[in-house]
Amino acid sequence: MSNGAGPEGMMAKVIAGMLDVFGFGCLFLSATGDAELGVSMSFIPDIIGIAFLGGPKLIKGKINKTKKSKGILWTILGEICPFLGDIAPLWSISVWKRKK
Repeated sequence: MSNGAGPEGMMAKVIAGMLDVFGFGCLFLSATGDAELGVSMSFIPDIIGIAFLGGPKLIKGKINKTKKSKGILWTILGEICPFLGDIAPLWSISVWKRKK
């Protein structure tokens, strides 16, 4: 489904939203004094997002030199940076742009 209304698109949107909310929680942990726990936990949603949202596109071979595939790669790079990935809802933006 190209518009994201199918089961795969809806599941991707739900996963992306949950990952971004978890990222905000890690940022809150980092800001309230337990920075070590917040930064170390921020990699958990990144790994899950790469596995469920970025990985299938890489495995299927649909990553080529198009704008959408470059967006996925920039999202993965942005999410790996500890505080940038927590502040910006990059997974949700990536899924929203990919499913348009």
